[in-house]
Amino acid sequence: MTVTIKKCTLEDLHQLQEISYETFQETFKHQNSPGNMNTYLEKALNLN
Repeated sequence: MTVTIKKCTLEDLHQLQEISYETFQETFKHQNSPGNMNTYLEKALNLN
């Protein structure tokens, strides 16, 4: 596997949001209720 690190731009925003959502959910879903997870993710990863 090749890993490339680059500076994010606005064009990368949706992809970064998706990666962040998946990573946080996989890491903490066992410690939280689905409702709490959704509330947090919607607030913390909101693009507006």
